[in-house]
Amino acid sequence: MARKYAPDDWEKRLMKLGKLTRTIHIACEDLDFIWSTDDLAEFRDMWRRGFSIEEIREYFDRESWHEVIIIALDQIRWGYIKPRSNMLQVEGVKA
Repeated sequence: MARKYAPDDWEKRLMKLGKLTRTIHIACEDLDFIWSTDDLAEFRDMWRRGFSIEEIREYFDRESWHEVIIIALDQIRWGYIKPRSNMLQVEGVKA
C-alpha cells in the first residue's frame, strides 16, 4: 500500500537531502494513478498478451497514456509483468 505523506514528512525528507524549502512540486498531480485490484489483474493480462499502451488506455478509458506507462513501470518494478522493448512507444506520439 502506498504511503501518504504529511507536510512534516516532506520537510524531514527534504532536510535529509539537504534541500529544505517551502516550495515543492508534485509531479503529474493532474493524472490519475489509482487502479482497482480487478483492473490491475486485467491490465497485467492485457500487457502479457501484447496489447499496446494506446489499446490499454482506451480499454480502461484513461485520459492519458502517461497513466498506463506509469502503472506498467510500477508493475515491472514489483515483478508482476516483464518489460517490453517497445513499452515507451505510443501510437501517434513522436519522441
